[in-house]
Amino acid sequence: MTASTGSLRNLLDRLAGSGTRPPVEELSAVRIAATLRAGRALAAVAAGLLLVVHFTNAFVLGHEFTDLDANAEGTALTWASAVATAAVAVAAVVAAVMTGPRVPYVVLACAAAFLSLDDMTELHERISAKMVTVAEVSPTWDSVIWPLVYLPLLVLTAVLILRLTRVGTPTAFRHVVAGLCLLVAAIALEVLTAPWSTGTNLVHTVQGGVEEALELAGWVLIASGVLATMLTNVVRQATAARAP
Repeated sequence: MTASTGSLRNLLDRLAGSGTRPPVEELSAVRIAATLRAGRALAAVAAGLLLVVHFTNAFVLGHEFTDLDANAEGTALTWASAVATAAVAVAAVVAAVMTGPRVPYVVLACAAAFLSLDDMTELHERISAKMVTVAEVSPTWDSVIWPLVYLPLLVLTAVLILRLTRVGTPTAFRHVVAGLCLLVAAIALEVLTAPWSTGTNLVHTVQGGVEEALELAGWVLIASGVLATMLTNVVRQATAARAP
């Protein structure tokens, strides 16, 4: 297991171009590492808490409280992942102002802000529901349709995140890779369970909770990775400015 983990880290480091990174002052590196540790802790705690609340409401309280249902619209549980997505947008705006490159970070901020708004308003579900009605197919297809409609935006967002964080620390890059993997897993789970996920059955209950937890943890990891990359660039630029 240790050898496999080391090999994976080496692969990610090569993809990130770790050999081309300027050095970061030791004290600043410690603070950046602390930022990433906080991101990991927040992702784990937030996702775990979401699952506990959702499954307690479902299996102990019999779905009594809609506000504690991760499958319901406009609840605190669905709001959490939207806030995490908005945090990526905010981090991208700050990075655009502080370090650049300005245009890619602004595009990333706009994409993340739209995805956050979409998550809050369930826009993708409304679009897919309309398309299902027009096409006169089973409603279970809505979970398959919306990822296809949003695929260009999702790919653009992922590419921007990876390209912009390649210049950060290896740990920050691994953060965003892990976060993107969790988001892909969340979408795949929704698509693959679509034929059996209906009403309040067991599949729907489990799928909804796990999907929201994956999304929340994924966006938190990405937000911390983007923030850490921005801080790294700030330190490097300040160090270069002080150089004789």
